[in-house]
Amino acid sequence: MSEIKDSQIKAKDSYRAKKYNVEPDIASALPQVNAKRRAKALPSLYEFVCAYCVGVICDYKPPKELRPLLDEMVAVARSNGRYQIQMPRGIGKTTFVSALAPFLVVNGDSAFVEVVASSEPAASTIFDKMVGVFEGEAFAQDFPQIAVPFKKADRNSIKMMRLTYNGEPLHMEQTADHLILPDIEGEKWAGAKFIIWGFTSSNLRGVNIMGKRPDLIVLDDIQTDKMVGNPRLVTEAMTRINSTILGQFSHKKGGTVLMTATPQRSGDLTAVIREDPSWITRIYPLMPKMPDNRAAWDEYAAVLRAETDALAAGGRPSKTANAYYKAHRAALDAGAEVLSASIRERGEVSAVQHAMNLLLRLGPDTFSTEYQ
Repeated sequence: MSEIKDSQIKAKDSYRAKKYNVEPDIASALPQVNAKRRAKALPSLYEFVCAYCVGVICDYKPPKELRPLLDEMVAVARSNGRYQIQMPRGIGKTTFVSALAPFLVVNGDSAFVEVVASSEPAASTIFDKMVGVFEGEAFAQDFPQIAVPFKKADRNSIKMMRLTYNGEPLHMEQTADHLILPDIEGEKWAGAKFIIWGFTSSNLRGVNIMGKRPDLIVLDDIQTDKMVGNPRLVTEAMTRINSTILGQFSHKKGGTVLMTATPQRSGDLTAVIREDPSWITRIYPLMPKMPDNRAAWDEYAAVLRAETDALAAGGRPSKTANAYYKAHRAALDAGAEVLSASIRERGEVSAVQHAMNLLLRLGPDTFSTEYQ
């Protein structure tokens, strides 16, 4: 059983206060809060990401078209149940998960968030991003009671022991795999806990910190390449989810499991969960509606193929496919709908062209599975 006992933190406070010099009380060292920015960010995960994550854990603001997806992630996390949200590859699932946990905690929606990734390194990446949100400059200005203690402690457990707020110890803690926020009376997030694991970790069973169990478990892209196409591993993964993961919740309070995933092939873990009536699955395809004029796209494909063949033969890069797309864009785009107009690669004209380039490059089966 993975357990961090109450005695490791609270029962030693008087001893630590005597043994170590207590740091100056942080209550008098907090910066002024940007009330306008904070009020705008708290109701919406999209606004929270824009305010506190850009330049910290992501480079750009998420496209506005993804706001409904982020809203659904929040709505799901606030309700008891089992949910799977399928998103196209490369859309930013891990960044959204890394922002979701702090967002829910500061709003008082969750007191203990557990994030499980495909491996320990992947879990560590998410944990570092979550910590990065708390350490960001804008977040520190708007939530100084959280950020300032961690900044002063500088990830030093001894310093954390010394910190107080209005004379009271903060009981905060930070290790390589878990984080306990400062316990400040009156705050929604006081003493909130985060913990991360790899999906195959032996520590997953019976997760418990100070007698508390998770109320939200996020499974972020836990399907591995080895699992895909291997029915035995898929079955083992489902068994682990049903016994080890779901068995972590308090019997009285229950909790929510949110799985973010990208399907990879028929019969994989995402497909099994999608067919399971105890789970609710939401699907966000890259292209909700395909273009009407397939003949026009066949002509585009011929131009793109000729351009690719010429480049492979040692020719100079050309933009004949882009030129063709621009000249015939009205006919090519007719009837098409995309998840976001901002999702395209450098050199491409539009998100519709990007999606169709993926379809032509990957083939209909792979495109349909991984992006639709």
